[in-house]
Amino acid sequence: MWSFGFRALVEADIDGNRAPEVAALSKEHTMVAVASGREGSKLASFVAASDSRTATLLDDVDGDGRVDLAVVGPNVAGFDAQTGLPAWVIPDTSSGEPIGSVRAIAAIDRAEEGYSDLLLGGEFGWHARLTVVDGRSKAIKQQIDGSVLGMRAVAEMVVADIDGDGIEDYLVAAQPVILMVQGLKVAAFSGRDGTALWMADVGGMSVQDLLWLDDLQAPSGRSIVVVSGDGLRAFDGASGSALWTLSRPTHGAVLVPNGEKGSEIAVFFYDTIDFLDSATHVSLRQYTLPSFLRAVRPLDAGLDALLIGTEQGLLLLDGLTGSILGESRYLGPALAHAASLSARRLSDQVWLIAAATGNGVYRYRLALTGTVFANGFE
Repeated sequence: MWSFGFRALVEADIDGNRAPEVAALSKEHTMVAVASGREGSKLASFVAASDSRTATLLDDVDGDGRVDLAVVGPNVAGFDAQTGLPAWVIPDTSSGEPIGSVRAIAAIDRAEEGYSDLLLGGEFGWHARLTVVDGRSKAIKQQIDGSVLGMRAVAEMVVADIDGDGIEDYLVAAQPVILMVQGLKVAAFSGRDGTALWMADVGGMSVQDLLWLDDLQAPSGRSIVVVSGDGLRAFDGASGSALWTLSRPTHGAVLVPNGEKGSEIAVFFYDTIDFLDSATHVSLRQYTLPSFLRAVRPLDAGLDALLIGTEQGLLLLDGLTGSILGESRYLGPALAHAASLSARRLSDQVWLIAAATGNGVYRYRLALTGTVFANGFE
């Protein structure tokens, strides 16, 4: 008899010995166990790749001079970004309470100390939870109970000092974890002591992205924009007061700080990317790409090089002209269902790229040399 709860079962002769085996998928869709159909003894178990990785972060977490690739999955693990070799794992509990189910990750820059802490967001016991992990020791430094958000999980996060105390605070967007709970919430928590600074209700049921931008309409001069499937909603970064709503279907959005005449918001939906003036929300230019967009990230803060994951591969787009600077259809199925794209500059023309997908995490090196686009990516 197996002790874990399961969601699905299938019977088949897996090992070819003409006797049936039984495979079970855990409730969390994270583990598959195979057992003998005769004796019931467990023969093998493994993590299910279809739900194994959700988010990535490229940063020198421990301050050793090498870029770490931090990956969120069944656990939070770190790899050497250039070699791909395992470097560290954050246990579910190294001190304090369990970290829980992690869905988002962000870096908290400790430049004065030469490293970065990790902010982990997700849920534990059907309630939101934030955990700050020391970048060097991987020990838990701070935990914040987000039960004020109701039965919701942190889906996206932004790190910023919103109260001017010199300590980075945490802005989060949370979505329901059960069907009985309706609507999203956005909130800010103090990085000093974890107290909730403000909280606001947001329509919609799923968070696509969370943007932090300069906003003349905001009393504080900064706004936090929640991107959901039915549009964008902005709130004042310091108080949480509602500012504006832009209703439109979307699969995601990204901030481009150095647009043509100021900051822009690039909103994508299916195969179309639309660039909006971040102050007026007026469409500036729109392009249709060869296949559906899954993730977008500017390599720098400008329009000249937008890294885009599509159903057919990776491409680089000039956001001002709409020209596809380079693309590759030879990267395999890596970006068919990209959950996130991370990028880190290694030198003036060389970037490390990480893509979290439904079937694993993929690393790429992009060299922007004079001949790189002659035949696709190198």
